[in-house]
Amino acid sequence: MNQAANLMCPVEEQYRPPTGYYDFPFIYIQPIEEIVAAAGADPFLGRDLKLQQRTLQGDSIFVLRKVSRFPVDAEDTFMLYTPEQNQRFSDAIDGRSATVFPIVPEALYPPSGSVYFDINDYASSTALAFGQGGPIFYTNQILFQGVRRFPGEIINPAPSSYDYTEKPFQYRVGFTLSWTYLDTPYAGLSPAAPRRFVVPVNDHDFELQRISVVQSDGSGGTEVVNNIDSPSFRMMLYDHDERQLVNEPVNIAALNQSMRGNGRLFPAFPVPPIIYRANSQIMYDITSLLDDPAGAAPPTAVDYSIMFQGVRRIAVGSRYGGTV
Repeated sequence: MNQAANLMCPVEEQYRPPTGYYDFPFIYIQPIEEIVAAAGADPFLGRDLKLQQRTLQGDSIFVLRKVSRFPVDAEDTFMLYTPEQNQRFSDAIDGRSATVFPIVPEALYPPSGSVYFDINDYASSTALAFGQGGPIFYTNQILFQGVRRFPGEIINPAPSSYDYTEKPFQYRVGFTLSWTYLDTPYAGLSPAAPRRFVVPVNDHDFELQRISVVQSDGSGGTEVVNNIDSPSFRMMLYDHDERQLVNEPVNIAALNQSMRGNGRLFPAFPVPPIIYRANSQIMYDITSLLDDPAGAAPPTAVDYSIMFQGVRRIAVGSRYGGTV
């Protein structure tokens, strides 16, 4: 049996990059944010941010397939440019229409190139306040989602070394978000360091296909879907070899998959999926986006559960039920 094509159940046609290349799922993030020492207007509010650029890494082509803006409250206008710096639209589009949109056909950017864009009459920051009267952290992110394309014959998602069947599976982990974005004393304007978490991957190779987050509603364990627009926290996600899947921590709202009925509002990440080998670990860092109540009281702790969802590759003939 061919070990490199060892799926034992009907599946959709597997994603394939061009011959001689392999694709690595990635999100380039362009932050638009500023910490100010006292309460006041958003320093970006009303400005025209012309020909902004997200510089790309120099070791790979970048294939852009989706643009997202979080938080999703834009009332400005947005222009995206081609790799040749030509306008992608005849006129700047309303920011409320540009919060999440696909790039069809996909756009290829060269190594060390840049994704260029305009935001006119900027109007979409979220403000976090710390203590009485400030400081204030104004924050927004633009996400350029796609793949980094490398020369080589690597298969991604990677094959397993054994024959297997696929079974839906999720690793569910809870954590309490109890710290603020800024370290105390807030006057130092020093962001708190990210906190690292790991999830052991047991028994079988695991193919990660999406991330879902729920938040406790505080009434005896019942859970509600985490508000898709909530900043809440940011995540830095790593693959099996501890390579970053984003260039900097991304708002969890941009990765979260709605679990309410058929309301899956946003495509999954990572695309294509990635494999975590048996006895490895899913590693990720959490950056808080909590502020504190007026009067510099401690922040209200929030309980979350993160679900890393996908399939386990069950070895054929194992006690877990793998069959031909």
